[in-house]
Amino acid sequence: MAALVLAAAGCGDTGPAATAKDFIQAAFENDCATLFDLSSSSSLGGQPREDAIRECEESDLRGQLFGAIGEVKLEDFETLQEDIGVGGDTAMVRARLSMKIGEAEQSVEQDFRLVMEDGKWKVDL
Repeated sequence: MAALVLAAAGCGDTGPAATAKDFIQAAFENDCATLFDLSSSSSLGGQPREDAIRECEESDLRGQLFGAIGEVKLEDFETLQEDIGVGGDTAMVRARLSMKIGEAEQSVEQDFRLVMEDGKWKVDL
């Protein structure tokens, strides 16, 4: 579930890195609809979209991802590497997420696996 925690978008960009960034931003903002719209169908485990969003909204997503560590803000999402597979329907994005946790700052590297579904990149958890 920690992988859910990390992404944010570039103005109109629709590539894998932009999708990963949007995904992480949605996780940080507890934006369940966007989070699930950017998730691959296999990530949802066949659960209907509306049910998945309702379940997410009823849960403490930030608490699940970060624990009881206080206020967490995404400060920066830096794409370190973006590789699109030979067939063009899979991608891997490595990013550095800079966060502010309370008064402390922390950076972590996170890998995102993405798949192309219906002409759009989706994060595959």
